[in-house]
Amino acid sequence: MVEISNYTFNMLVISSFRYALGRMTYIVGETADFLSSYKSEINVETLRLIIREIEEAKNLGMKMDEEDWLRLRDILKQEISK
Repeated sequence: MVEISNYTFNMLVISSFRYALGRMTYIVGETADFLSSYKSEINVETLRLIIREIEEAKNLGMKMDEEDWLRLRDILKQEISK
């Protein structure tokens, strides 16, 4: 198993999220699923950043991509409110 610091993990989370945001490929669903699965490992500041960037995005991709992002946003909001 590879071990990375919390800082590095969160930077990779942000990078993968920003890469996928607005794209219209399978990577949107893969990224949303990954972030949803590891939501409890992501720091609150990063969760808030992802939520904000989803809400402020001008283009969330195709309809199915938009649905993935909005679902993820709601999941992350629930995680923060715990």
